[in-house]
Amino acid sequence: MSNMTSTQQERLSEKAQSNLDEIELDAATSSQYFKPKPGTVYVVEIDLDKHEIKPTENPKFTDSKGKPLKRYEVVVLHPNNGREQIWTVSKTVIGQIIAEIRKGFKVFEVERIGEDRSTIYKIRGVQ
Repeated sequence: MSNMTSTQQERLSEKAQSNLDEIELDAATSSQYFKPKPGTVYVVEIDLDKHEIKPTENPKFTDSKGKPLKRYEVVVLHPNNGREQIWTVSKTVIGQIIAEIRKGFKVFEVERIGEDRSTIYKIRGVQ
């Protein structure tokens, strides 16, 4: 059965593959908020001259006493389609982003690994 799948994939033309990638990106960027899916690598741009990073509290994320955790809102631009989204991240992730920005990067690869509380992000400056 798995043989058939790889053969079908080979039969997918470059044009069809490109269309699927485009629609996938469109669907992923259609909401106001950036919600990376596990196992996908996203390319995003963060321009602090255009949008500052803002601290926020979200009642969805609380500590053990039920107090809202401090989170950070970053506006990300998807260079492939020009859409902007708000990405709300933890102190850990904002630390990774800031470290890459301080190295001079504005364009990043973002990869989400895991689900829920075990989620980690790999942030790599690429440009």
